[in-house]
Amino acid sequence: MSRQDRKERRRAKKKCDEGFELKWKSKYAEALAAYKEALSIYRSLGDEFEQSCCLEDIGGVLRKLGRYEEALKAYRQGADVCDFDFRRADCLEGAGDSLRDMKRYEEAIAEYRQGALVSDSDYERGQLMKKTGEALYKMGQHEEALSAFQQALDYWRKEKSFETRRASGLSDVGDVLRALGRYEEAVTAYQQAANTYRDYKGSKYYKKERAYCLSDASATLCALGRYTEAAAAYRLAQHLWPYRSDISKKQASSHYSTGDSLLQESHYAEALDSYRQALEIYRQVEGTEKDQADCQAGIDRALRALGRDGAAAPASAGPASSGSAPGTAAPASAAPGAAAPSGVPSGGVPSSGTTRQQADSLRNDALALRREGRHEEALDAFRQALEAYRGIGGTAEDQADCLHYGIGLTLQTTGHYSQALEVYRQALEIYRQVEGSQKDQANCLYNTGKTLSLAGRLEESREAYQDALGLYRQVSGTTEDQADCLGSTGTVLRGLKRYEEALDNFRQALEAYRSVPGTARSQAGCLLDIGNTLDNLGRYAEAVDTYGQALEVYRQIEDATRNQGVCLENTGNTLCRMSRYAEALASYRQALETYRQVEGTEKDQADCQVGIDIALRALGQGGTQDTAPSSGGAPPAPPAPPAPSSGGVTSSGVAQQRADSLRDQALVLRRAGRYQEALAVYGQALDAYRQEGTKAGQAECLNSIGLVLGALGQDQEAADAYLQALETYRQVSGTQRLQGVCLENTGHVLHREGRYQEALARFEQSLDLYRQVAGSERDQADCLRGTGLALEKLGRHEEALTCLRQSLGLYQQVEGTQEAQAECLGSTGSVLDDLDRYQEAAEAYRQARETYRQVEGCEEEQAHCLHMAALSLLRAGRHEEALAVLRDALELYRTLDGTQSDQADCLRGTGLALRKLGRHEEARTALHDALELYRSLPDTQSDQAWCLRAAADCLSEAGQFQEAQAVYRQALSLYRSLPGTQEEQAECLLHCADIAQWVTGRYEEALTALRQILDLGGQGDQAHKVRAVCHFRVGTLLVELGRDQEAVAAYRQALEDYREEGAVAERASCLHELGTTLAQTGRYEEALTALDESLGLYRTLSGTVAEQAGCLYDTGVVLGVVGRHEDALTAYQDAVELYRSLPDTSRQQAACLHSTGLALVEVGRYEEAPAAFQGAEDLCPGLCEEVGQADAEDLRAAWSARRLAEDGDAPGRTRQG
Repeated sequence: MSRQDRKERRRAKKKCDEGFELKWKSKYAEALAAYKEALSIYRSLGDEFEQSCCLEDIGGVLRKLGRYEEALKAYRQGADVCDFDFRRADCLEGAGDSLRDMKRYEEAIAEYRQGALVSDSDYERGQLMKKTGEALYKMGQHEEALSAFQQALDYWRKEKSFETRRASGLSDVGDVLRALGRYEEAVTAYQQAANTYRDYKGSKYYKKERAYCLSDASATLCALGRYTEAAAAYRLAQHLWPYRSDISKKQASSHYSTGDSLLQESHYAEALDSYRQALEIYRQVEGTEKDQADCQAGIDRALRALGRDGAAAPASAGPASSGSAPGTAAPASAAPGAAAPSGVPSGGVPSSGTTRQQADSLRNDALALRREGRHEEALDAFRQALEAYRGIGGTAEDQADCLHYGIGLTLQTTGHYSQALEVYRQALEIYRQVEGSQKDQANCLYNTGKTLSLAGRLEESREAYQDALGLYRQVSGTTEDQADCLGSTGTVLRGLKRYEEALDNFRQALEAYRSVPGTARSQAGCLLDIGNTLDNLGRYAEAVDTYGQALEVYRQIEDATRNQGVCLENTGNTLCRMSRYAEALASYRQALETYRQVEGTEKDQADCQVGIDIALRALGQGGTQDTAPSSGGAPPAPPAPPAPSSGGVTSSGVAQQRADSLRDQALVLRRAGRYQEALAVYGQALDAYRQEGTKAGQAECLNSIGLVLGALGQDQEAADAYLQALETYRQVSGTQRLQGVCLENTGHVLHREGRYQEALARFEQSLDLYRQVAGSERDQADCLRGTGLALEKLGRHEEALTCLRQSLGLYQQVEGTQEAQAECLGSTGSVLDDLDRYQEAAEAYRQARETYRQVEGCEEEQAHCLHMAALSLLRAGRHEEALAVLRDALELYRTLDGTQSDQADCLRGTGLALRKLGRHEEARTALHDALELYRSLPDTQSDQAWCLRAAADCLSEAGQFQEAQAVYRQALSLYRSLPGTQEEQAECLLHCADIAQWVTGRYEEALTALRQILDLGGQGDQAHKVRAVCHFRVGTLLVELGRDQEAVAAYRQALEDYREEGAVAERASCLHELGTTLAQTGRYEEALTALDESLGLYRTLSGTVAEQAGCLYDTGVVLGVVGRHEDALTAYQDAVELYRSLPDTSRQQAACLHSTGLALVEVGRYEEAPAAFQGAEDLCPGLCEEVGQADAEDLRAAWSARRLAEDGDAPGRTRQG
């Protein structure tokens, strides 16, 4: 392999890493681009294996984006491109997953089965058969699903290392058996699954799975009426997996729902028993007073039905529906602010019969419709959801959320302000009846204020914002919300011209924002508002200073270039008002240069040009008019063109000559970029032509005025001028070509405004006219190119390609069109890229580069074409060629001034690819070169930090951990100087913590890094996950350091974070760790509570038999410590029974039997103890020596007791000590 190949391979690998990182951050569109670039590189290298890997990754990202058809295509390409069976199997699995996402289950099954046939891995075959079973289960084909799951188990029984997969398969078998009504067999399957997981006690993940298995077993036991066993299973799951704090509630809810069903079927005694069991469990859970009351109401209904209090039978009361059972949690996808119902009223069921799940589903559908912009359909769905919630007890908060966040916001978005205000009023009334809803009330008032402001009702808006602010101040953690309220109040007051009050609000908002990390953009916006208000007050010097502060903040923020331009332009306006025209001119020019870096700012650029013209005239450099900008904030409109001379002319020839002369002067001014002056002179020429009645001259001037207005960014005015020119030309015969020019120019304006369909129509009309004129090949080519670009924007790529190729053919017939040909070829390459025809795209870019070579001064365009060609070659997998082209691009950039950023980007990409190829030293060299270039450029701290972090990744992957840690810290230091980089800082710190904890064993150092991550704060789902993980890891580190009390606090904080995240499995694991740590600190009752809750959570999770058994064992240990030996004995016996259902658990069974023997001795059952000890010794010889001498003495004492009993001389005494 050549050096160039290795370099390109590393670049591709780095792109894959970049894709993985972006996918982890949920930046799926960017991840997709990175993977596609990596795919192109591997294609150029002819590496089919890596192509298959990239296509699989692309398929995964497309699935995340919901683009299932494209994902399916990618997976199938991945399967076709590679001959390795295991790669084909992986891709076939992905194809099946995509089909399953689209609910095309039969096709998915075919893909899974094909994958199982080609795979050479029993593990993978089992996985594919498992997914086959899941698809069959979805189709309701339960017997076939059972067969598929059994086949999966057969594959996974071949290797001991597949035990956890066997456990998962057993859980699936349990699900199918339960669906088939074969409850006894289902319970056995769940218990076997949980017992299998028990071997992996040290893993939090398997504890979670055990807890799920136990939970499913418990639900099935409920169906069998074995409530005592069901409750025990729930408790064990809760003990195993503490993240599921709702397991106890779920257990109780199950009993409550069973009571409802039994009551409905007139099984009153059984219903009474179920309600009582539910009540007993709720009494063990804090904060369930309302649920307990609901259970008591159920008991009362059952008692009345049994005639024990003389009341009527419960048929008239009607039990609450199972969908509204107390303790049912709100789904994770519920709208913001939605809370779980606290239970149903004791009175009865909603008349509609709608379940909570159906109501939630309607609301989620509505949210999805609104995200898609389908507002009318969203409103209908929100209203249906609202009606559904109104039919369900205990859903007041959901009703309010539906009104507020659903209907109200949608009406506000669509401009229906009066209706939105009425809906917000209704929502607020309901919120006020819900305890603890101050934040939602405040949000509702804030949105009311915003809607009133949009409707022009400013005083009412101010009052609403003030009410919202008062409520926000009652809720902790709402500093940013308070700042938003103050800023919005300031905006309203400024609109009311109450500038001093507005200024005070803006300043309070700024102070509040400054206390909240990550609000740099809001702070800059506040400073801009303060500057505008000071300008309104005539305090110009202060305004200029404040604009400067805002500008400095915006310069530290990505994607804030236009805001920088606004600050500079406003500074120019204020300086003009201070008659400081030279400084104003400098500000306007800086603003203009800034705006030119941002697409869609043509109007801003035009305003700046007006300001420049005014300043120049004031300085005596551009005319005689000396006009400063008005106090309204923006410069005045450009001066109207001077009126024509009132003296007239003496001869039509002289008048025509004067008009032509004016037109020519205007043309010179336009070509010199002096657009305002050109506009004025064109106006004079137009008036002169009008006096002469020369239609052709008028039309020509109107078309030229359109060109100038377009250059000034005044597109609508330009379009009007073109249409006037067109109408005028139509009055002149033989002007088909000129009419075509007007239509084409109109098309370009519409294209710039994003009105592509209208632009397309104008181009087509223009082309029809051009084709009537001989020698108009250049015009036709221009028009066809414009048509192609519009079609590309409309997604009609094949048609775009046809037009661009026709355009190129025409250009090639006309001399001197090399630059236009090159531009056309570049556009062709772009369309081919869109069509995934990468090799053809690369060829188009190559031709564009060659054509640009014929045009003087187009070296930068050549470099750009080379870069684009390289990207296409990478996507095509032609890596060798891509590397050569990239090298050419880099060399060319190095000959051009001002391209250091482009050079650095090239080196940065090279480093990422080298890292992916495992060529870490070369990758670090490329990244170092990129870093040095970035350091020579302003405002590149973020790029520098990225390079350092990537270099640290290389060192870590190469096993140079100490060096990696040092470089991560350098990157961290840079990120800390940049606002809004909390996520990047957290990543660096997490890498440092990993190295300290897992590599060097420096626990204090790891602890410090994790706590620094927690100090970063942050909002959103990802921040919740990071906080939870960090708190949990802090707990594990503190345990390692022997700081158990602090560990307990860390675990509790992790629990809170995981509750917000809805991470059930993680909560169960955290509760288990908390329980064992509490026991170590002597807080045994709290430990038992945590272990019980963990066990209950595990029981809701499939495949957690082993975790359940482990929890039972740990519970037994703690119960023994607190002297509850009978309970401990039960726990050990339950644990050993679970272990016996799992293979290869001899040691665990022996430990349970040994502990059982000890517990039997403690409760005085000496005759039974020796058998337990002997059973342990038989299963695991030498166990007593391992567990300690004290236990060995217990064993000898038990044997002595047995011998005495056999001789008939054993005293009936209780063993002491």
